[in-house]
Amino acid sequence: MKSSDAVFLSLCQELNDETDTLRKIDLVDFGKVDNTFRKFALENIEIWHTAENLK
Repeated sequence: MKSSDAVFLSLCQELNDETDTLRKIDLVDFGKVDNTFRKFALENIEIWHTAENLK
């Protein structure tokens, strides 16, 4: 495992361990996927928590 992969995995785990949410938070490193997959993955993205709603 590359050092950058270990850091990314650590960030994912810490984010889910330290954040009180009802759902697991998934992170994707889109720098490692091709454009076809990136377009497909983001096609129906739904942002359910926007900055204007933060307290």
